[in-house]
Amino acid sequence: MIWNDNYLDSLSRPVLVVAFKGLFDASGSATAALEWLMEKSESENLGEIDSETFFDFTQERPLIGFDENGERVLSWPKNKIVAIKTHEDQRDILAISGIEPHLRWRTFSDLLIEIVRKSNVESVLTLGSMVGMTPHSRPLTVTGSSTNVELAKRLNLEKPSYQGPTGIVGVLHDALDSAKIPVISLRVSVPHYVPDSPNPKATRALLRRFEQVTGVTTDYEELDGPAADWQKQVDAAVASDDEITSYVERLENAIDEDENLLPSGDDLAAEFEAFLRLITDAEKDLDANVPNCPGWNNLELLNHMKVIWWFVASQIVAGNDSEKAIPSDEPLDSPLSQLTHLIDTFKSSDFSSPAWSWTWGPDKTVGFFIRRMAH
Repeated sequence: MIWNDNYLDSLSRPVLVVAFKGLFDASGSATAALEWLMEKSESENLGEIDSETFFDFTQERPLIGFDENGERVLSWPKNKIVAIKTHEDQRDILAISGIEPHLRWRTFSDLLIEIVRKSNVESVLTLGSMVGMTPHSRPLTVTGSSTNVELAKRLNLEKPSYQGPTGIVGVLHDALDSAKIPVISLRVSVPHYVPDSPNPKATRALLRRFEQVTGVTTDYEELDGPAADWQKQVDAAVASDDEITSYVERLENAIDEDENLLPSGDDLAAEFEAFLRLITDAEKDLDANVPNCPGWNNLELLNHMKVIWWFVASQIVAGNDSEKAIPSDEPLDSPLSQLTHLIDTFKSSDFSSPAWSWTWGPDKTVGFFIRRMAH
């Protein structure tokens, strides 16, 4: 390990954040999240973990190229150690980012524990992304877990339940647990049919959850636009193939019809928050045309959506699944206020509570509307 530890004294209550390219980085979403944190704050490269001991260079080959002076240089795979200074009243970050090592995982884990001890890190957080069954058109689920009972209770995290083959992240968690160092895992599920292309929607979801868990501002909202563009691109690719379209529709139905497979309330809230920000932007230019709604401008679309949100909230408040309720009030003036009112109505209602809807099936519940609104 080659690093300058003199900078460590300037870090405030640091948390060690780790992400590796490899098995636990589908679509590059985890390492992209950590790189985002480095770019958005003042960061200092402290060094690296020497690659000679931990890599099989026939699997991860060094690269040869030219520097700015035209001289040939050889670049070896590495895991860099970076200090990230955040806002004055927030904890700082010590980051380790790079490539999952191939060899000597126990030795590598011991090195990370040494870094924790020397830097007075209070806890460790690993970022990951795994392929899953969540379709691209639904909120991407972020799972947080910890074996530390106090942390799990305070941060609403799950207890790890996975059994099977693991990677360096699993080995690292085991070593940290044995060393009595608090460790948290955050991992996002990405659609298995688009596992390799960069996925800003998944990166945004990870950053938002990271901000909730650590209190460190991530500016994840800036990824709303790239996330929306990514979804449109995947929509177009799926629509061009009838077989894939049918498959994605089956995934969507499986998610929508099974309460256990639904995104968490937090994941749904993240999508609503992103939509609220889009509404705020749309209200700045009400005369602008809506590309996906030919003949409509922002004002017409917002008013249309406002009436829908008003109607849905009215059915939930009425609590009658046998007869459509006639709203006793008028829609609110602001579409943003109307959507906020609907979200508050969702939060104060049970998933299984009765609510009239236009579906012919038996599912006339609040859950039906939550699933529809999540689309």
